[in-house]
Amino acid sequence: MILLLSLSFKNTPQKVREYFAFGDEDKKKLLLTLCSEEPIDEAAVLVTCNRTEIYISTHEENTNTLISLIVKKCEDIIGTDIEHLRDYILCYTGRGAVSHLYMVSAGLDSMLIGEDQILGQVKDAIEFARECDTAHLYLNTLFRDAVTEAKKIKTETMISKSGVSTATLALRAAKDVLNSFSGKNILIIGASGKIGDIVLKNALSYDFEQIYVTRRRHNIDMSPNAMDRVSIIEYNDRYDYIKNADVIVSATSGPHFTLTKEHIQENIVPGSKKVFI
Repeated sequence: MILLLSLSFKNTPQKVREYFAFGDEDKKKLLLTLCSEEPIDEAAVLVTCNRTEIYISTHEENTNTLISLIVKKCEDIIGTDIEHLRDYILCYTGRGAVSHLYMVSAGLDSMLIGEDQILGQVKDAIEFARECDTAHLYLNTLFRDAVTEAKKIKTETMISKSGVSTATLALRAAKDVLNSFSGKNILIIGASGKIGDIVLKNALSYDFEQIYVTRRRHNIDMSPNAMDRVSIIEYNDRYDYIKNADVIVSATSGPHFTLTKEHIQENIVPGSKKVFI
């Protein structure tokens, strides 16, 4: 039997999910500890920014016993007992567990439907379990098939074309804070990239007074009216424009920090309201 315990944004507060944001060392410890228990044959752990899910293959039919065992092992690693933890856990068995992993892998269970990052995280989860020697026939087959079908869905449908939705949600979140963009300025760091370019196009549809962008290419195809509102700045000058920006969006794929607290504090007027995305 396949058993899955899920703690996700759908049913678990962030303060509880943070306890289960296991790093590699804790994940390995949990996997080895689980598989040292007689009822558990295989185990894999999927950890993302919005969920932690534990998959096991077992010959034990008593689900409650297994859940109690897994929860105890998790709390041992976390180092504390979490009040009402069982209330936050979603439990899936058999076909339900299989179906859930398929949904997760395809991005159908994400906060943003169709997001691509989750598929790589699913691959990493089963690869890590294999390296720990806790995933064998059943979990390897389950995860392999889930990844294969997710790739098929992403190839044959438009579900992954979510860039516009991402950009729209970003500016919508900013507007919820500021109430209106009228008379406001926005700084977009990384407007050359796919998402940054879409954020820029969405920003132009709002009534921002001024739009500052950093980008590698200067061949922006915009109307003369749009050019009156858009200022292309050097990346190294980004901090100089934070003081006048009400919304700051970083949309780069670089592995480094684009902004740091120390430099931001030097360029913010105390009491001013700014939205960082």
